[in-house]
Amino acid sequence: MSVLREGDQPVQNLEVDVAEKAGQPPEGGVGETDDKGVATFYIKPGNYYIFFNSNNFPPDLKYPVEKMTPVKVEEGKINQATIILKSK
Repeated sequence: MSVLREGDQPVQNLEVDVAEKAGQPPEGGVGETDDKGVATFYIKPGNYYIFFNSNNFPPDLKYPVEKMTPVKVEEGKINQATIILKSK
């Protein structure tokens, strides 16, 4: 998964949580974006929602409050998603 700012700049060191339902612990995993804005997860097939830890969310970006469309993870495939975060 890639997390970018508007203008395709990577968001580094951001905690990304993956879960099948909103509000539950991230059984899909917890990751952190690298210097390219990429967080990698190894999870079972299913539909997952992406969340961010508000404690380390960049103060210059808008925290996405709208419900995101789940990412479908399929067995035997490399599944990729890109999230663009907007500036305040």
